[in-house]
Amino acid sequence: MLARGLVAETKRLRLGGVSIARIREFGFEYRATLAYLTGKIGRAELEGQLIRKTIGYARRQMTWFSRNPKIRWAQGTREAASLVRRFLTA
Repeated sequence: MLARGLVAETKRLRLGGVSIARIREFGFEYRATLAYLTGKIGRAELEGQLIRKTIGYARRQMTWFSRNPKIRWAQGTREAASLVRRFLTA
């Protein structure tokens, strides 16, 4: 996220007139970036928060998706491609 310009994007949003409260609503990555930009946390802490919160978010998604019996989990790219082909030609 940082390499793709999250900090610059957050700065542009602020300069464009988007309120801090609204930016916080965009997600954990923007809340952490705002904390960094306002000097509440350093760069290392920003990176750590983004990593921890992204992993936590992915875990919650996996938990949520695992409850759906209709989901077919692929065991690799070949199986995924095969499932997609079958789905698209059905």
